[in-house]
Amino acid sequence: SRLAIQTVDIDGVRKLFGGDSWRVNIRGPSSVSPLVLDHLNGTYEILFLVKLPGIYTVQAVLE
Repeated sequence: SRLAIQTVDIDGVRKLFGGDSWRVNIRGPSSVSPLVLDHLNGTYEILFLVKLPGIYTVQAVLE
């Protein structure tokens, strides 16, 4: 599975550079180890594989 994050500055303008640090937790019926990719343009991608059906919650925290 894949989730996308678009970062913005305090005025809501899209950031055009990366370098932010994200802590991502995914909870649900199976153990999930997410991978966060920094595209270096203000966007980030969270990749993960769930092995069991069910409801999962994602918490992404900018550190």
